[in-house]
Amino acid sequence: MIDRIKLMAKDIDANFLLNNFQWEYKKIDDAPFKEGKQANLNNKSSRYGLRMLLSKNLNTKTYTLTIDGSIRKWYLNENDRRDLNFVQFEDCIELLGKKIGLKQGEVWKIFKVTALEVGVTLLLKSCFRNIMDCFVKYRNASRSDEFKTTIYFQFKNYDILLYDKFCEMKGNKIWTKKETNVFNKFHFLRFEISATKVSNTTFAKKFDTLELIKNNWSQLSIILNEYLNKMEFIDLISDENLNESKTISEINRQIKFSGMKSIGILNIIEAFKKIEQKNNKSKHLSELLNIYRSFISTDRDYKSELIFALKKKTDRLL
Repeated sequence: MIDRIKLMAKDIDANFLLNNFQWEYKKIDDAPFKEGKQANLNNKSSRYGLRMLLSKNLNTKTYTLTIDGSIRKWYLNENDRRDLNFVQFEDCIELLGKKIGLKQGEVWKIFKVTALEVGVTLLLKSCFRNIMDCFVKYRNASRSDEFKTTIYFQFKNYDILLYDKFCEMKGNKIWTKKETNVFNKFHFLRFEISATKVSNTTFAKKFDTLELIKNNWSQLSIILNEYLNKMEFIDLISDENLNESKTISEINRQIKFSGMKSIGILNIIEAFKKIEQKNNKSKHLSELLNIYRSFISTDRDYKSELIFALKKKTDRLL
C-alpha cells in the first residue's frame, strides 16, 4: 500500500555512505550553512532508483540523510500494478537499511517520514472505465481533471488521486495486440492519497516514522476505504430512468434533472462554490444531487462494487 515515501534521518554516521556511493554536489538554497551531496540508491538497476541527499551542517559538522522516491517501484524493479503487502514492505525497508550500511532492525528507529503516498491498483471490468468521472466532490477540496486519465482532489498538504494505471504504465508507448485486448477487457484503477507533508494530515502521529508505519499497517486499509467511501459519488455511467410524470412535483423534479444534465454536475458544484450565501448552501446542493440520482437506473451500484473491490484488495495486503 505504500508507494512513494520521503525519509529523513538526522545526525547519521555518514562514513559508509561517503565511501560507498558516487556523490555529486547539490546546492541547498534555503540553508546557506549547509552543503549537500546527492546520489542514487539503486536496487537491481538504476531504472527505479531512490534519490538520496546527504547534507552537512557546516556549524555542527553533523549529517542529515534524506531518501525520496517510490519504494514500490524500487523494490519490485518495475512500474506495474502490484502493490506491496506487509511482508514485502518489511523486506523492502530492511533491504534499504542494508544498502545504506545499517544493521538489521536499525532502519526502523532512525528515519522520520516527511512525505507519504498510500494507494492501491484495482483490477476492474471495462464497464468501470469512466468511474473516475463519477467522483464529483470531496469536502472543500478543489477538483482537477486537467489530465484526461487522472482526477485530483487537492488540499494544502495532500491530494487524493484516481487515475488509469494501465495508461500511466504504458505512457506513449505503442500497444501490442495483447495489451490492447487487456485494455478493452479490464480497467486498472489507481486510488492514492499523496501527502506532500505528513504533518497536519490523517497520517500525522500514526505514520510519521517507519516504525509507526510498521506498527499501524492495518490502519492504512481503513484510511483508504474511509476516504473512498466519503467521496461524493454521482453515477454518470448508468442509463437514465425517466418515467412519465403524473404530478407537478414530479414534473419539477424532472425539469431540474434535465437542467443539471444539460449544465453538467461539475459545473453545478462549481457554481455553488461561488455563491456567497453560506446558510444551507450544502443542504441545497445535496438536495439537487439527490434529485439527479433519483433519475438514474439502480440496476447496478457501481460505488458499492468499487468499495467492495477496494476492501478485498486492501485485506490481501495486510
